[in-house]
Amino acid sequence: MHNGVGSNHFWRTIDWDQPWLTPYRARGQAACAALEGGKTVAEALDSIACERRPKIAAGPVCFVAPSPLPERMAYEAFIAKTACVPTRDNLHDLFNGLVWMTFPELKRRLNELQAAQIERAGVAATRSPGPTRCAGVTGTRSSLRTAANGMRHCRSSSDTP
Repeated sequence: MHNGVGSNHFWRTIDWDQPWLTPYRARGQAACAALEGGKTVAEALDSIACERRPKIAAGPVCFVAPSPLPERMAYEAFIAKTACVPTRDNLHDLFNGLVWMTFPELKRRLNELQAAQIERAGVAATRSPGPTRCAGVTGTRSSLRTAANGMRHCRSSSDTP
């Protein structure tokens, strides 16, 4: 299969009707349709990004296969330098791309901070996460939790007379 995930159709497990996925639903369903058509996650995200392509200093963000990432170059520095987000065929990277499109200012700023930290401190021999990288990863993961908490708060507030 072209998208490289074989029979692991991970995107089919996503329940887009869950309220915490509301901010991602339209783009997520479009990306999943592209995955069903045989595209990779990078190709699927890049094909739907044209409606709201995030921009960083290096230019409009695009999603690419992870192979262009040079050895010993940090993921975050590569994005800052090229505006290309290396994207694997998995659920994590699918949602990372959806967060880039849904919260572009947040992702742009996190990338700026991470790239600046890498510029100052360099890249460690191992990919042990420092505080800036941890904050960026946590920020991405937390965006789903924040959406979920916000939806719960809105629902409980509207249920109150």
